[in-house]
Amino acid sequence: SDDADFGKMSQESEELFKAKTEIEFQLKRVTKERRNLEEVLICWKEDMRRKEERLEETRREESKWRRGEEERGNTLSMAARTLQVATEKRRCGFWQDESRE
Repeated sequence: SDDADFGKMSQESEELFKAKTEIEFQLKRVTKERRNLEEVLICWKEDMRRKEERLEETRREESKWRRGEEERGNTLSMAARTLQVATEKRRCGFWQDESRE
């Protein structure tokens, strides 16, 4: 009876040892996987930060370009108005000259 009990205990402790070994193995695997994921996350965050910086730089460039376009547009409209006024004056002056003849 004692031998049977010892055999049963021995079998249980062997199963417990196998279970413990399996748990330790899985824990190491999960820990390693977690470290890999943390490294991936760090790389991803760094990549996102660089993309954000590039996007911000692009926005600044676009903003500068838009301001430049507005300034060029304003310059062109001022030039067009000046030309229009000059043309009107000339035409008016020309008509005055015609009426004096």
